[in-house]
Amino acid sequence: MSQSLVNWIGREGINQSDFTYCLERSSGVAYPNDRGLTIRQDISKSNQKITQVGGLNLIASGAVGRAMAFSEDHAYIVTTVAAATKHKDMRFATFLLCEMIEQAEMGPQGKPEQSQLYWVKHNRLLGVLSKVVESVSLNVINAGHTLGDLPAELKDLCVHVVDAKTYAGIVVKLVQSTSDCLLLCERFQADLLLWILAHFEGNVKVSLSGTQIFERAGSRGKRNLSMMIEKTCSEPHTSPGNTKSCVELLELRGDTYTRLRQGHAEAYNGYSTGHRLPLYASDHPEDKLHRTLNREERYEVRVLAQRLVLWMLDIPIRSLRNGFLNFETYIPTNSSSINARIGDILRRWPKILHDSSGKNLGDLTPISFLPLDSEQYNRRDYGSELSSLPPLNLTCECFPPPMDLLDEVSNRCKCRTCRIKGSIDECKEGCIRWAVLSHLFVLFGNSIADGFGVQDVSSLCPLSDYTRALGSLLGRLVQGDIYWHEWFDIAASTALGFSPRTAEATAQTPDVWGAGLVAIQHGSNVAVSKWLDMNRRTSLEECFGIEIAEGQIPGVQDECAFIRVETFGSLMGFSENFSDLDKGQRCQSYEDYRQWLQALSEAEPSSVKLQHATLVSAKPNESLLVTVVSVGSSQKLVDPTRAITERLCCTRLATVSDCGKHTAEWLQEHRQYVDDEILKEVYLWTLENLLSGWGFCNSEKQSQIFVTQGLDSELKVNIALSLGFGGCYLKETTSCLLCALKDLEVHQGARQLGKLLPRIIQCHVDETAVLLR
Repeated sequence: MSQSLVNWIGREGINQSDFTYCLERSSGVAYPNDRGLTIRQDISKSNQKITQVGGLNLIASGAVGRAMAFSEDHAYIVTTVAAATKHKDMRFATFLLCEMIEQAEMGPQGKPEQSQLYWVKHNRLLGVLSKVVESVSLNVINAGHTLGDLPAELKDLCVHVVDAKTYAGIVVKLVQSTSDCLLLCERFQADLLLWILAHFEGNVKVSLSGTQIFERAGSRGKRNLSMMIEKTCSEPHTSPGNTKSCVELLELRGDTYTRLRQGHAEAYNGYSTGHRLPLYASDHPEDKLHRTLNREERYEVRVLAQRLVLWMLDIPIRSLRNGFLNFETYIPTNSSSINARIGDILRRWPKILHDSSGKNLGDLTPISFLPLDSEQYNRRDYGSELSSLPPLNLTCECFPPPMDLLDEVSNRCKCRTCRIKGSIDECKEGCIRWAVLSHLFVLFGNSIADGFGVQDVSSLCPLSDYTRALGSLLGRLVQGDIYWHEWFDIAASTALGFSPRTAEATAQTPDVWGAGLVAIQHGSNVAVSKWLDMNRRTSLEECFGIEIAEGQIPGVQDECAFIRVETFGSLMGFSENFSDLDKGQRCQSYEDYRQWLQALSEAEPSSVKLQHATLVSAKPNESLLVTVVSVGSSQKLVDPTRAITERLCCTRLATVSDCGKHTAEWLQEHRQYVDDEILKEVYLWTLENLLSGWGFCNSEKQSQIFVTQGLDSELKVNIALSLGFGGCYLKETTSCLLCALKDLEVHQGARQLGKLLPRIIQCHVDETAVLLR
């Protein structure tokens, strides 16, 4: 038994003897055909492609759900779950497998056992199978490995499904039979056909009202299976109760067909779990109540979501400069004073903006917004200034159009909260107002994920938690705060399918759980912040981006884990000055500077080694990411979050128009231009020296200027950025050092520096990094 399997058994609380018992009873019930084995092939290909994402090395997942796909006698469990969850949920798949195992043990002529011992065995089997099905759904289906859709010839037929006992009886009899079979269906049994296409070795034909509409030739077996559909529905059904139909399996014995199994079916209501959905899909498996909204109301919710997204993207923002990737909204004095908007920091524009849905996009305008009423809401009434959130009702009142729709639908809702005109905060699942709000927030959350770069949506995320998390995020946005960890949490939850942690942390300050959040692992999928890769250039544009990959982070054992880095405060501390000036070379004159540059250009480029390690955190479902940088004999822990936050706070020094002529030869002839006094506080640093010498510095004690050269890669640039504490300045290559120092003096005089003096960090390989202490 592999170590990963042992870990899974222990984590799920399964008795090892029960697991062995389940394996023995479930062995060889069915076997996938070539089409069914495509899941195994897809998993194998994805394992070979696993390398790294966002700078993190990944390993292949050892989840039991994926391991089952490579077991000769248990691969059918994976393919059966894939077929069953296409139209039903994981609970149905669990009961289906249990029924298949038990009915296969009866044999062709067996009868079900109903003794007390039978139920003991049944429950023992069911408990383990439920955990296996969850693992398959999370690590295989949610990772995108499925049986695919129905054949194109059958996609337009109204889908019907059977109960677990009938489903199991038919497929087990089909496996045990050695003759041709006939499946008589009053309506189209898509669930059975999907399983048959992945397991039946032989020819499969489908006919509707006597006309053949589909045929698939078997690659191995000589048997024939004909599905004969009597009729199809004229339109899709949303209520399964009034669409009962019959299904029968018959086997050819001699010249006649003998009935093997029969049962009843009902219309498919559109609910399934595990299979991934396109962005902005209206058929979330848990979003059942929104179907009670009429077509016009659903359309109005979609338009409101578009208008809400338009409003969000245009909000002016500025960095909070608090050491985290956080922003605040503000009211600009004029349009020219706006440096960035929310749309600028997203990786891409959400596609919902281009979904006309029958409406002219030119008619769409940002949603009207009313700031929070200070008389109704005071942050201090709900907790500390940083941690409190407005009630959902007050958040919604900031947007009059959605409130109008909520008031309208409340008139026909029969829940007690709507009948007494209660607050939205008192609404819950089953309320029509809650259905409108959930549908609106799902679209809004999908647009945020879309902006982060998410391609499709997991259907595993609990809808109630997702809705409340979006309410918290919108409440924070109404307050004027944008916290990276909350937006990243929503985007990753949309893609991976875990319950958003923002829903649990609405009353916490931003650095309680989210500080340094850089990656989330859920099952066999990993979401990583785009800027975590220190080999990549970072910028304000697209800093809210995410990368999704299949695999696992080494050292992380939890199926759902939040990975954060230690912040610079934890790495460095604030109690003393950590800078070591002896590591730098003091520049007394321009001649010293010129000679230093000459020696640096003749030296071999320094090689950099970057390593990540994950450590167990004291908090549940958390791991700490430690990043170690080695250059020569120097080694240091760095915080990748600092690289992006420092870059956002940088100020570019102006380029003087005639600075380009200030070459070494020109300065040699015009010594009067060179003021050696400016250079006397300059310290020159190589990458190896700054790695061991740079750190936190108290500006009341020191006021030196640090200059670096030789940062010839984005990795080296980001290392310097991660060690720069305070505001940063950037010097272009078109600006010489002397001109940059003069412009620096202007910025110093115009800026209140506080205790941390600004530092100038190189942000591109062709720029010189200057750090002021």
